[in-house]
Amino acid sequence: EYEEEYRHRGLGFTTELATKAPSITTATSFECTEEPRDKFFFRFSKEDRTPIIRSCGWLGSKRVTPDQRAVICRRMRGYEGVPPAKTVCVITCDICDEEPSTKAPS
Repeated sequence: EYEEEYRHRGLGFTTELATKAPSITTATSFECTEEPRDKFFFRFSKEDRTPIIRSCGWLGSKRVTPDQRAVICRRMRGYEGVPPAKTVCVITCDICDEEPSTKAPS
């Protein structure tokens, strides 16, 4: 594993990324969980094209309208190991058929 730092408006986000290819999750082992601190690739900044990384908590906040959330949740693109919202924020993006829950110890 290695660490790569992402910057957004002067705030530093550090994300650990695995050097191996991600494992494939089958539908039977899929867990309908997310944490507010879970990070996803939002977009590139318009000023200098640096990646902007956001959290599921931000995506679910009142600052993001339902229409904006729907657009963000449809995006398929990640960046350098940071996945898109639809694969990280499965509850906020309404991907799950289950009732909302947060990660719990198994």
